[in-house]
Amino acid sequence: MNIIMSLLLFIFLYLISPKIICGSIVPLAPALYLFGDSLLDSGNNNFLPTIAKANYLPYGSNFAIGPTGRFTNGRTVADFIAEYLGLPYPPPYLSLKGRISLSGINYASGSCGILPETVAVGSNDYINNYLATKYYDTSKLYQPHIFAQLLIHKLSEQFQRLYKLGARKIVMFGIGPIGCTPPISKTQLHKGDCLEETNQIVSYFNERLPSLLSNLTFTLPHSSFVLGHAYSILDAFTNPSTYGLTDAKSPCCNALENGTAACIPLTKPCMNPFEHFFWDGYHLTEAMYSYIASACLNGNKVCTPLNIQELVKFSKQSLSFNSESLSPFLVLSSAYGWKRGDKKMEKMMKSNTMFALLFVLISNLFATIYCTQPLAPALYVFGDSLVDNGNNNWIPDVAKSNYYPYGSNFFAGPTGRFSNGKNLVDFLAEYMGLPYPPPYLSKEGPSSLTGINYASGAAGIVEYTGSQVGVVLPLDEQLANFQMTITRDLPIHMTQSQISEHLSKAIYLLSIGNNDYLINYLGAFTGVSPTSTVYAPEPFADLLINTLEKQLQQLYKLGARKIILNDLCPLGCTPMYLKTCPHKGACVDEINALVQHFNKRLPSMLQRLSSTLTGAVFVQGNIYATATEIILNPTKYGFSDVRNQCCETSFNLMCMPLKTPCSDPQEKFFWDGAHPTEATYSIIAKRMVSDKSVLTPFTLQELLQL
Repeated sequence: MNIIMSLLLFIFLYLISPKIICGSIVPLAPALYLFGDSLLDSGNNNFLPTIAKANYLPYGSNFAIGPTGRFTNGRTVADFIAEYLGLPYPPPYLSLKGRISLSGINYASGSCGILPETVAVGSNDYINNYLATKYYDTSKLYQPHIFAQLLIHKLSEQFQRLYKLGARKIVMFGIGPIGCTPPISKTQLHKGDCLEETNQIVSYFNERLPSLLSNLTFTLPHSSFVLGHAYSILDAFTNPSTYGLTDAKSPCCNALENGTAACIPLTKPCMNPFEHFFWDGYHLTEAMYSYIASACLNGNKVCTPLNIQELVKFSKQSLSFNSESLSPFLVLSSAYGWKRGDKKMEKMMKSNTMFALLFVLISNLFATIYCTQPLAPALYVFGDSLVDNGNNNWIPDVAKSNYYPYGSNFFAGPTGRFSNGKNLVDFLAEYMGLPYPPPYLSKEGPSSLTGINYASGAAGIVEYTGSQVGVVLPLDEQLANFQMTITRDLPIHMTQSQISEHLSKAIYLLSIGNNDYLINYLGAFTGVSPTSTVYAPEPFADLLINTLEKQLQQLYKLGARKIILNDLCPLGCTPMYLKTCPHKGACVDEINALVQHFNKRLPSMLQRLSSTLTGAVFVQGNIYATATEIILNPTKYGFSDVRNQCCETSFNLMCMPLKTPCSDPQEKFFWDGAHPTEATYSIIAKRMVSDKSVLTPFTLQELLQL
């Protein structure tokens, strides 16, 4: 069992030929390797005979696929950093069964420590060893400062071993304020909120860590050791409201009182984990891990002398030290006290020949190792703003979301996703073990072999839908772009037979048709709807279904075989219509009845395609029914508000730029006037994986196995 922030996180950045990378070219780093304890463990302990497990509810309550072995309600620091780097979550080493993942591996194990006798990295050496006087005599053998020095000495040996194995970019987190954890602070007498005596003991280790890392950086050529100041989270503990927390002292789940402080299996946790500091007795909530990761990525206080963004750039810059622009040198010198003119240091920094050679050797080493296959080779996405993740950033229209407060809870900030955080595509990609499909129009799009997102906000089935807001990519144009991928981009990396197999095994997700009603038939932006004067509701639904059927046949001809098509949303339940149209119940029934003309025709069309197109499997996503169920039973799904949007909107639809959103998006169904929050997408995605009432006739799990 682990303590508050004793996590050991290593980022292994190495140069590697694109032909060696599985699936796609990773934008920021080719791999993320993790070592440590339960603050990072994502499932290794599932395969070990130990009581330190977290593969049961309520662990994983807010994770896309439920309990996995992560000791929290959702994502860990490692998950957030992997997302930023554009990498799949590193799989647990023991889950690979001898195979290797080239995008990283998680070796962490809950309850491990720096010392081999610590049973039960860093923090565990204290909580499960030095402070566990009932089981260990360590505290009798060593004074606190001597024990800290023992740990530092052992850790130095381990780092040097890691360096010899090839690691060069390493992030090491210190130990957090153990004395503030619920099991320790509640069981012993103390004056303040924390047991200061315990915090003082771990401070001996933390005080020695900076000099260790600076010495290693200085003495090990081309290495960069970054210190994560885990103890800094004490500020969130003492000033919780500043961080959006309402409870920093009690665990969110009902924790055992047997020393492990783990969640009691299958008990219901608190309703607001995003407002809690602790998830169980020793581990933090996803909300706190998100803060730590974000601060380490972007700031200069939690991770020093480089944050992770700078560390990634440093690895690239260090290959071309050919001028006086040694910005990494300047950063390191200011942090560690090195001065310009230090010949030994400058020589080490400039010897890029040996630096490059080392990485070449590593890439050659990995060239002989085969890749761990994800659940599908690729995820290709078509549709509108419910799945668009940035294509509209590159076209002249008003349907954009690349500004704050969009992306308020997303790692990379505003990206073009029409939500506060991840959308449906992101959650499904995570489940399949794939990177998020990049937007087709981005520079990463054409080079991705693990999927591409062709979706465009405001797009529709018929070509003229969306023209009211400017240039959009209607479904026909999205399919044309997909054809360009097949004929122009994929042949660079694959033979024709490989392309055919790749396309037949990939998953295709379509979310399209909502704007044909919202923008086109109902005239949401212009207030004018010429289409509704030409077509009655049923003929218009027939037009959409017939057009869509031809488009799906075209997708099949291009090689697609496993296709998910979501039906239309209950538009009458969106805030934009609830606030502008008279209604008696929870939704505007007239609007919902309109889109149901389309939804009722969809199943027979998909069945017809499945029976006539050889080898094709068409699966329907029942978004209308699923969303309606959540809206009518909000508390069952953890929502307190399903009628109002979280952000301030203009014309009741899009978020107004730079306006502060609500403080509780995780409790709201809608982010803006028409788009769901990350919390909503998470629920729908999780149910699509295994619930046949949401994805029919096959769940995503079943579709992947076909």
